[in-house]
Amino acid sequence: MSQVQQIKEAVSIAQIIGERVPLASMGRHLRCCCPFHGEKTPSFYVTEDLGYYKCFGCGKAGDVFTFLEEYEGMSFREALEYLAERTGIKLESNFAHKGQDEEKQILLNILSESAAWYQKMLERNEGKAANDYLAERKINAQTRRLFGLGASGNSWDELTKFLRGEKKFREEELIKSGMIIKSKNGRLFDRFRGRLMFPLKNHRGQVVGFSGRWLGKEDEKEAKYINSPETSLYHKSELLFGLAENLPAIRKEGAIVLVEGEFDVMSSAQAKVNNVAAIKGSALTAEHVKLLKRYVNRVILALDMDKSGIEATRKAAALLQREEIELRVAEIAEGKDPDELAKESPLVWREAVKKSLSVYDYFLLVLQKKHNINTIEGKKKMVSEMAGFIHQMENAIERDYYSKKLAEIIKVRQSVLESDLAMLKRKADATISSVRTVVKPVDNKGEKQPSKKELWLLWLLFNSSSEGMKKKKSDLRANMPKWTLGRDRVLVEKLMENKKEYRLKDFGRDLADDLRERLGEITMNRDFARGSEKIEIDEEWEKEWRGALLKKKQKLLKELVKKLEETQDEEEKQKLLAECAKLTKELTKAA
Repeated sequence: MSQVQQIKEAVSIAQIIGERVPLASMGRHLRCCCPFHGEKTPSFYVTEDLGYYKCFGCGKAGDVFTFLEEYEGMSFREALEYLAERTGIKLESNFAHKGQDEEKQILLNILSESAAWYQKMLERNEGKAANDYLAERKINAQTRRLFGLGASGNSWDELTKFLRGEKKFREEELIKSGMIIKSKNGRLFDRFRGRLMFPLKNHRGQVVGFSGRWLGKEDEKEAKYINSPETSLYHKSELLFGLAENLPAIRKEGAIVLVEGEFDVMSSAQAKVNNVAAIKGSALTAEHVKLLKRYVNRVILALDMDKSGIEATRKAAALLQREEIELRVAEIAEGKDPDELAKESPLVWREAVKKSLSVYDYFLLVLQKKHNINTIEGKKKMVSEMAGFIHQMENAIERDYYSKKLAEIIKVRQSVLESDLAMLKRKADATISSVRTVVKPVDNKGEKQPSKKELWLLWLLFNSSSEGMKKKKSDLRANMPKWTLGRDRVLVEKLMENKKEYRLKDFGRDLADDLRERLGEITMNRDFARGSEKIEIDEEWEKEWRGALLKKKQKLLKELVKKLEETQDEEEKQKLLAECAKLTKELTKAA
């Protein structure tokens, strides 16, 4: 057995997936809403027997390695190492890093070594400016260690010399990592110089980039903050500063407070608001939401409530609504940000998070300040801007509640308001052209697909117990169905050849990948899985098999009668009559 197969056998796919998404029992399988696309009715099924998952909505399917690659963004090598460590299996030396895996690991090593270098610099005299600045911002030693803060020196190539000389990394690797820049004349120099350094980590705690805060004079021609460039590891749209460090608290709360900057995160942590992370920029992205959906069902925004912050909140509401994540807003006194509030009044900051407003209540407050609701024009503008939010509410109670609240604020009857809201919706619907792409199921490699009745028989067959399988094999030997074509027929033939005691897990293990995938599609069929715990599979097979044979014999009898009517040959007629009599007798007995 290969080590890959050995790890597959040792690991529980249900446990690995269940640690990341909530699985519920459904007959012999587990299911949940698919983590790879938005849905309200669970279409994602996991079967422990086959070590396989399948989404009947978006089509994603695979084994435990595929899941970690798709969900966690791991390479195959990383998934292999992760699962080997989980199962206590020591990987053989011939499992060397190859290709992209090897390059990714080298870049991670460069970034890890750079982070350690910057931290040492912060502890030495070279980090005096950074330490003074942190003391001024009231960031204590424990917080500095938690977030791995560091300092870059003023020299042009201190880090370059360390990484090339002592650590022996190659020039092209250092450039790909984003840590080193090559000038037009071929000189290599450090990207970050004279800055307070913030390591940027992915959700797995790996350093993938850096943000650097300038520590020199404000009038010098240097950007206040610079970040690593986009690399194969660092993507700004996917990263949240502090997520990795605060993940235990975020998981525990089932909620995350999103702020704008690194100091907002660090000061919040010191004020005992630990379920906090910072958006790199003020815009929440679809990639952020996909990541957050793994850990939370509630997001609390605490952005600067200027024009850009309000617009960012609008966009966040639209993104989170689609994923059914609750969005709330923490109210902060004007002129302050979370960093200031957390340091000056930790209790007030904790209360602001605790008493956060629904995003719709927040927008009602914002719009009241923006428009003069004592005028007809102000009322109309407020209704027009609030209408979009009310229309996107899928819950009727919620829509009615906010319609009533808006009517009370602008002092009009709710019936009048709802008439205007309906008119605005009609206008919006008329101007939006929706392009819906309907993806039709593709036949497996062009194969003819079995009918639902035929698929039900296959489901009963492969979900059988070892004892029940003996009878089913006997039935199949007597009457192999003609409709088992393509991979279905190969699966049935493999089953007939199998001399071992039948167990789904053992049977699936020895199959080729495409056959195992088809076996998973059959055994995890969601229509059949519902209520399957209430049926007795062997009894159901017997009933369905008899029914299928009966139908087959009825069809054959019909064909024989037609031939009998058409033939002029007496000898042929006698043979057909004998066959018809035999079939009629069998059908009468079966009835």
